Amino acid sequence: MTEYFSAQYRVYYEDTDAAGVVYYANYLKYAERARSDYLRHVFHAPSMIAEKFGLMFVVRQCYIDYLRPARLDDALDILTRIIAIKSATVEMEQQIMRQEDKLTEIRVILACVDCQKFQPSRIPQALKSKLITGAKS
Repeated sequence: MTEYFSAQYRVYYEDTDAAGVVYYANYLKYAERARSDYLRHVFHAPSMIAEKFGLMFVVRQCYIDYLRPARLDDALDILTRIIAIKSATVEMEQQIMRQEDKLTEIRVILACVDCQKFQPSRIPQALKSKLITGAKS
């Protein structure tokens, strides 16, 4: 649906286990940072969605396929794109890359919820349009 948004991160000692390999849960942290950076790219700050629309996105489902390990001091490129927007959910695909090597594939479904009630909410067309086009507000 959208083109990939790219965010770069470095693997630090704190991200790894005793063997210098990235701890499995930290891939989800990299993915979360990249999704936040995508929203910052579109809205200048992820908090603008709450301010402008009274809504926020929460992770409803996440699937991750670990293909190869990342290691201490690797430069990672996290590719993020929207693959589907439904009435109250956004499905995203993410890939964590080290140069040409794909390290992980991630599929995440974000649910749109009302900031006050924490109940599912429809995604307004204006918000959908911005997410799809990546146009800054």
